[in-house]
Amino acid sequence: GGAYPVNCLLGGFDKQESQINDGTYGPSLFWMDYMGAMQKLDYGTHGYGGSFVTACLDRHYKKNMTQEESVALMKTCIKTVHTRLTMSSGQFVIKVIDKNG
Repeated sequence: GGAYPVNCLLGGFDKQESQINDGTYGPSLFWMDYMGAMQKLDYGTHGYGGSFVTACLDRHYKKNMTQEESVALMKTCIKTVHTRLTMSSGQFVIKVIDKNG
């Protein structure tokens, strides 16, 4: 087989400031496209329901949300996908990434 072009969302948590001293620590999310270009984001989506979820996040996301608020927003996004996507959207699992892993 050959190479497959893919886009990905990459998230993690930096426990301390980076060596380049750019002030970034805590949670981070990056979008990387199939050509290797990367951009730091507050939130991101992709896939069949991505445009529906992006609209939901544009409306409801705010910086420094609590974990409870964030999980509630994810549930709203999942409900949006189930409502708006005409094909079966399957099962969803919400995973929390924080300083503890």
